Amino acid sequence: MAPINSDDFDLDDFEEVPSSPSRPEKQKATYETAGASDHSAVAGVLQLNANGNVLAAAKRYAGIKRLRVDQLTEVETFLNDTPAGREVRNYIKNIGHYVSAVFFSVRLAAFRGDHATKLVTAKLISLCLDLPENIEHDIASYDRLDEAVGEFFTQRRSLAKKEIRDSVCKKASGKFTALPDKECLNIYKLTQNLIKGLCLSHSEGDDKKICCLLRPAEKLPTSGIRLHVKTRIIVTVELCARIAIMRRVYQMVSGQDYWPSADNSMEALQKKVGYDKDRIGRLVKDVLLKDRAKYGVDDYQIEEGTPT
Repeated sequence: MAPINSDDFDLDDFEEVPSSPSRPEKQKATYETAGASDHSAVAGVLQLNANGNVLAAAKRYAGIKRLRVDQLTEVETFLNDTPAGREVRNYIKNIGHYVSAVFFSVRLAAFRGDHATKLVTAKLISLCLDLPENIEHDIASYDRLDEAVGEFFTQRRSLAKKEIRDSVCKKASGKFTALPDKECLNIYKLTQNLIKGLCLSHSEGDDKKICCLLRPAEKLPTSGIRLHVKTRIIVTVELCARIAIMRRVYQMVSGQDYWPSADNSMEALQKKVGYDKDRIGRLVKDVLLKDRAKYGVDDYQIEEGTPT
């Protein structure tokens, strides 16, 4: 695990993350998905204000593709959006792709800081993904994009902390209390939950804030902006070990100093072994072994894979 400013950490590490718009994987209709797709609701959902011919065509195509009600709502929102509104949605999708990829990278030595934000901002600009031309020369536009990326990272950290809390605590009478160790989520399930949870923006209020950052002069529709972010993030030993460190820190510091403490813990681990990559890897995996032994039922195997 290289220090965060290491030259080894390169933007090309996220090349595998698809750009927006991404094409969802095709799935065969099953009894379960068919049940979730109430096609009788198509007419109700697609009560739109756009061109009637376009809406009729969209309705027919939605029926052919067996879209779910939530997917129909997304179609409705898209068709009713202004060009500026659609542009912002593309911004959000693209930012979400790369922020998620960087957040889960095992090569980042800290969870906070401007370096990760600058990496994502530079990546978006280099790919020219739905961004104004020459944005790097427009200080105001660049700063808004940079701030929006930073806001996404803030969201991801907030969601990650909640997932970690829920892996070891239960809520009763408005208070969170610790679960018995063996009733806690094992690290494999926690990692899966984090990947799933952080690749979906849950906070519509925060998404409205991002919209305003990206297009401050526009009055944009901001309902229904929660977007799934398609990434190829997979569960690996390295990623589980990193999340085990996050959980260990949470058990010691769960308040507002959690993320500074997590960064300090990462720095201390590296410093302890002289920033030697191999020794860091062994030390971090030792944290993982202790987490597996302590939490949940250790009845699973984590396959080695390429770090995310």
